[in-house]
Amino acid sequence: MKLIKIAIVVVFSVTFFACSQYEQGASAENGYENGIGTIKYSIPISFNSVSAGQWHSFAIMENDSLWAWGMNWSGQLGDGTATGTHVPIKIMDGVASASAGGGHSMAVKTDGSLWTWGANEHGQLGDGTKEYRLTPEKIMEGVASVSAGNAHSLAVRTDGSLWAWGANNGGQLGDGTTEEIHIPIEIMGGVVSVAAGPLHSLVLKADGSLWYLGGGTSEFDYAPIKIMEGVASISHTFAVGQDGGLWAIDGYTPLRTLENVALVNDDVAIRTDGSLCGFKSDEHYFYGDYRTTWGKNWIHAEKIVDDVVAAAAGGNRGYAVKSDGSLWAFGDIFTNAYGSGMVLAAPQKMMDGLRLPDKNMPLFEEPLSLEPEIKVIFNGEELVFDQPPVPEEFGWLMVPVRVIFEALGAVVEWDGVARAVSANKDGVRIRLMVGSHDFTVNGEEIFINIQNRIVNGRTLIQPHAIVGAFDVRVVWDEHAGIVYITN
Repeated sequence: MKLIKIAIVVVFSVTFFACSQYEQGASAENGYENGIGTIKYSIPISFNSVSAGQWHSFAIMENDSLWAWGMNWSGQLGDGTATGTHVPIKIMDGVASASAGGGHSMAVKTDGSLWTWGANEHGQLGDGTKEYRLTPEKIMEGVASVSAGNAHSLAVRTDGSLWAWGANNGGQLGDGTTEEIHIPIEIMGGVVSVAAGPLHSLVLKADGSLWYLGGGTSEFDYAPIKIMEGVASISHTFAVGQDGGLWAIDGYTPLRTLENVALVNDDVAIRTDGSLCGFKSDEHYFYGDYRTTWGKNWIHAEKIVDDVVAAAAGGNRGYAVKSDGSLWAFGDIFTNAYGSGMVLAAPQKMMDGLRLPDKNMPLFEEPLSLEPEIKVIFNGEELVFDQPPVPEEFGWLMVPVRVIFEALGAVVEWDGVARAVSANKDGVRIRLMVGSHDFTVNGEEIFINIQNRIVNGRTLIQPHAIVGAFDVRVVWDEHAGIVYITN
């Protein structure tokens, strides 16, 4: 049997450096210092070969140059015009990966810089405006990978943090609201991979857990929700388990559909034997039609081509990169996005010289722990959290507020419209606003250094704010990694 090297997903590596002394305010590259030691995040830059958006496509050659073709009504090709082309044209050099969205585009260069261009009516370019861009514009540094949705954007930085911006009408940014954002904002940490859909996002964390952002019908559904564990790679509609099983994401409920899968990209899957499969009903292929709900009666795989090492799909068309670096196109509609400009009943060779996935990291092997274990001891008893405390720069710490307030005997309420948490106990009323420094006790403000924020659907605050809230004593033992709360 011929063995084909297939890149699955970059590994999120975490290195823990013990240290005997702690200097307050010290920092570490791609990480931070705290009293436990130096926690250093290291996510390598991801490399891909091909990407298919709703109306346009990208290919990256072996010399790291980016080529584009398809429709160009919003300038999504990045060539400085709004004129489409059936023939691939060169856009820029030094590209590690690219992602084609609904009408905008994203590219990460080999130096980790992120560039965006195209449609911007919802701020999806991340430049703080709503102006369309016909050429690439630099947005941020230190980026490992990106994913462009219909009108929103996701970026994973090399420290494992997830940043999001653009349209948010389905809560797809994961910030707990439905308000669009025009600049990148941080959503959560410990992330290795993301996939942006139309009104939702999928997030793969370092521990192999899969999180669903968006698609909600109320304020309670707009925060990230964990939907499965043991995941190796994702697209916006599928997830590959670490056992090789392929799962279709039917809302919050994964549906197992196929076995022996090595990699999924958009709506095509590369199996462990190197064959590429699409999914179809009795009449139509669905290579990349941005579905989020899949009917159980019609998902079945159809083999498309063999000897595949990378693939992409979008707008009911698809692309396969073979082990010799050749690019093949297939599909049945949206012909403007094909390199040939024709309806293709079977895969057709487009071009040679594409980059092979040799630059990618090895297979995802096992769940990895992002942060050291930090304990919260309340009156001698350890509190249990589904979202653990999060260390910050300069020795600061953020702790989940609900579990602690309820342990203190307070009644806690969440106002999804105002994005505020309130707690009441013995005539004392606490109120804090997410995304701000606002923290009041019976109407009087208490200063806190770091903004209250939501991580994995839980509101976090600084521990010392609790001191001003209730009659308690809080001690943060940085070296032991323990927060002691007594009353």
